[in-house]
Amino acid sequence: MNEIRAKLMWFLLFACSLAPLSHAQDGTWQKSFLWQIQKGEQKLFLLGGLSVGKRSFYPMPEAVAQALRESDVVVLESDSTDNQGSERAVRMGFYAPDDALDKHVPRDLYEELFTLALDYDMPEAQFRAMRPWMFYFQVIFKEFSSAGYASDYSTELITYALAKGSNKEVIAMEPADASAQYLNAMPAELQEAMLRGLLQELRDGGAVKSLAALWKSMREGDAQAFMATVDASEKLYPRADELREMLFYARHPGMLEKMEGYLASGKKHLVVVGAVNLLGERGLVEALRKKGYEVKLL
Repeated sequence: MNEIRAKLMWFLLFACSLAPLSHAQDGTWQKSFLWQIQKGEQKLFLLGGLSVGKRSFYPMPEAVAQALRESDVVVLESDSTDNQGSERAVRMGFYAPDDALDKHVPRDLYEELFTLALDYDMPEAQFRAMRPWMFYFQVIFKEFSSAGYASDYSTELITYALAKGSNKEVIAMEPADASAQYLNAMPAELQEAMLRGLLQELRDGGAVKSLAALWKSMREGDAQAFMATVDASEKLYPRADELREMLFYARHPGMLEKMEGYLASGKKHLVVVGAVNLLGERGLVEALRKKGYEVKLL
């Protein structure tokens, strides 16, 4: 709890330090994945982001700062203040004491994961207790961290800091353990596919290269390049279409319902979600367009 409070204070200070600089230092962004969604007097802003970043990527462009100023409420994808939910999510990622990872994946895969875990200084007793999806995220975030990326600089957390620094109301679309619930519900064969894809993506620094390309296209507002990078990365994963369906598209109906509620509320909302949820033919932006909303990239 003390660590969480300390991090929150750091974010608030960080927000205050960025606020007066938001226009002067936005030269590294040509555009952002920020849309205005409108129908008559109903309006919200929809911002796409990434779950890790670097300090040098901020501040975001003036269009985002303006959207924040105009908004009454900021909506995050997940409730970062829900400490109990976060603790539940972590617990979901580990097996009961009498269970273990090697009982749930083929032997050849486990041996590769064992070697990989040693490369990341993960003791076998630790990683053996992890469910496949937890092992996946532990490794991928370690890989990103080694390249200088951190979750502290995710688009969502930076926006949260700016919102709190501006005394904005902040709410969340989903509880903190929602993603863990989706991941735990994945069939075993899809969790295995995540791990086999991870092994492929880590070869020759591919995961970090893909992340760098995603950040580049996002700061250029180039949705086509962003999705091309996502598609290329997903080709390394067995059953990629099923993974995308379960991890992203299955959540969209609930997100759309929430956003239409925000639009009808009479308040302006700035909604922050993962960029991959917004883009493409089955993304949230296109779904809102099909529902009759005017969609404008800012």
